Amino acid sequence: MDMKRKEGFILIQCVLSLFILVSFLVFFAGRVNQYRMKVHGEMEENRKKIEARSCVCQIIDEVAREGEKNADWTRLQALGKNLPFEFQLEDESGKLNLNQLVSSDETLRGQYQKWIEKLFEKLHLSPFLRQGILEFVKSKGPFQTLNQIPILERAQKESHLNLARYLTVHSEGRVNVNTAPKEVLEVLLEEGEPFLVKEILSRRQKRPLSEEEIRSLSRDVSSFLAVRSTSFHVIIRDLSEGKARLSVMVERSLGEMKIREWVEQ
Repeated sequence: MDMKRKEGFILIQCVLSLFILVSFLVFFAGRVNQYRMKVHGEMEENRKKIEARSCVCQIIDEVAREGEKNADWTRLQALGKNLPFEFQLEDESGKLNLNQLVSSDETLRGQYQKWIEKLFEKLHLSPFLRQGILEFVKSKGPFQTLNQIPILERAQKESHLNLARYLTVHSEGRVNVNTAPKEVLEVLLEEGEPFLVKEILSRRQKRPLSEEEIRSLSRDVSSFLAVRSTSFHVIIRDLSEGKARLSVMVERSLGEMKIREWVEQ
């Protein structure tokens, strides 16, 4: 009887030991799998970062080569079709620079205030927001990014507009008529010569306008206009996640490309 009890006890111990061993192995295998998935995820994330950086470098290199001639913006935009990410290239030179509101040049400062006020009116921003943006920029500017102007975010939410399409803090002040949105062109040219907006939009669909063409079109504002781009915003979005991976602000100066802002998610 005692022998049977001992055998039963040993059997129970063996079963318990086996159960503990199996549980440990399952737990260990789970931890190994979690670690493997974590490492795989990190490697995949690093691969995407490297590819995104490579895409930005390709774009910057292509934009740099365009410095020898008037930028064919349509061709530059087409670069995104061959990249593994959703690609966005914006010309900051085609927007109104808010930093010009604190320019040391009184003429430029006054001209920009007039244009920006007209733009806000055209976009139907409330008088409160218009005044708030202007006062904040004048008291706190100049800025390195639009994110430093919190009232802009409020204005965008209330107006349901992407104000970054029309405004920047990254340009030399002259507006590129070959890439400026229709609303910006209207602000620049509508008052004196309204027919110019349609003419410029029509001409630039065929080819970029030249300096000579701009001077012949409008003598009043030609000194504020440009036909080449000096500041670019490159945005790389992950197609699978739909979020921006890289946001890079690039400036072309004296034939060289300089990175002014690099934000990586």
